[in-house]
Amino acid sequence: MTFQATGDYLRQLAMLSRKEFLQFFRDPVLVIFLIYAFTLSIIASSTVVSTQLRNATTVYIDRDRTGASRELVHRFREPHFRVERRLDADREAVQWLDSGQAMVVLDIPSGFQEALRRRRPTDVQMLIDASNSHVAFMGASYGERILRRFADDLDPDPRAERAPRVELRQRFWFNPNLRDEPFRALEQIARMTLLFSMLLPATAMARERERGTVQQLLVSPLTPVQIMLSKVLPMTCIILGATTVALFVVVRGALGIALHGNVLLYLALSGVFAVNASGIGLLIASFSRNLAQVGFLSLLVMPPMNLFAGTITPLESMPLLLRPLVLISPMYHYLQVSFGLLLEGTPPRMLWDSILAMVFIGGGLFALGAWRFRRQFT
Repeated sequence: MTFQATGDYLRQLAMLSRKEFLQFFRDPVLVIFLIYAFTLSIIASSTVVSTQLRNATTVYIDRDRTGASRELVHRFREPHFRVERRLDADREAVQWLDSGQAMVVLDIPSGFQEALRRRRPTDVQMLIDASNSHVAFMGASYGERILRRFADDLDPDPRAERAPRVELRQRFWFNPNLRDEPFRALEQIARMTLLFSMLLPATAMARERERGTVQQLLVSPLTPVQIMLSKVLPMTCIILGATTVALFVVVRGALGIALHGNVLLYLALSGVFAVNASGIGLLIASFSRNLAQVGFLSLLVMPPMNLFAGTITPLESMPLLLRPLVLISPMYHYLQVSFGLLLEGTPPRMLWDSILAMVFIGGGLFALGAWRFRRQFT
């Protein structure tokens, strides 16, 4: 190919890409959906739904009012519990639970310190609002652990003093507060990147069919590769721009999540992932004749890819027969790269296996979609 032919080729590709940009921004529904997906949906998925126990509102009834009871109440502190106030009657405690103002009520009986001093058994009542059963179970587990440790500190077993002791000391290399918001935010960005990487190229091609402009493309002096790249490259640029806004405005700005690693490398790999995922969109477009079919096929593809990405169920908890499906998912490797680069600050050389797996597996999917797409123009 001569220099002039290369210039003409790139000029035609640029004109087609410009057309796709204009077509996208003329669709207000799709633009609003994109804005919502990379802003509000990330905030909602990170903060609204939580599987962790954090700052559970706690009230208590101290019928003993001694140093031991005050020490026990002090043990229920942040980040898991937040002691709100002391109550004077059982009726108040029931009102706080029924109204949803409190999640935990701690009831310390009278004679608590005296029973501990005389080594007599005593009970502490802990009432928990179980509207959210998972969080309530965690609250009961944390409360039981606090009570057990309080009893051990107050009256250790004399036989244990003569036995060898094992002391557990935890060191957090990252995320010392055990927050799940950073992981949920990056997971949602990955889901939306996958969704729009599939949806936008497939939607652009389906729109061509609905409007009858496919026939014009067939008789034009354009190659199938130009038509394919004009559907992929503009949409990848749009997704990368949305990802950049989500990362700096939403994740770092609105959610206050610190990014420790190489952000530019993450964005570059996000572009690679978006291009590879667009191969699935091209494959969907080759089987679709209108926008309704594109939406239906996308709904069939997205849930399995999310299920086998390790976001819902970790790889270690998967049955042995299903683990290979997770390992061949580009989404799984993209998430490993995202967590390693942005949250853990892992050097890229330690993520080479996930990067290569994402590139080669995603490249295979893109090649399959591109092959199927080109067959329509031959």
